[in-house]
Amino acid sequence: QPCKAIMGIHELWCHQSHRHKSIATQLIDAARSKLVYGMVVPYDLVAFSSPTADGAAFARRYTAPDEPLVYECL
Repeated sequence: QPCKAIMGIHELWCHQSHRHKSIATQLIDAARSKLVYGMVVPYDLVAFSSPTADGAAFARRYTAPDEPLVYECL
């Protein structure tokens, strides 16, 4: 089911030794606050491209309580 998103996260990776330190969250938060001048992109309008199992788990935590949007890169 197609839906609208303002921002897409194509790839986001943190080395295992640096995970669970809010690095990925801080990166996405910075992108959300800078993508559109004068606006912070809402969590429910951020989409993730074909995430791995770990990436999907991160996306679910990041967008909770909403389900994350996922898009396919062509």
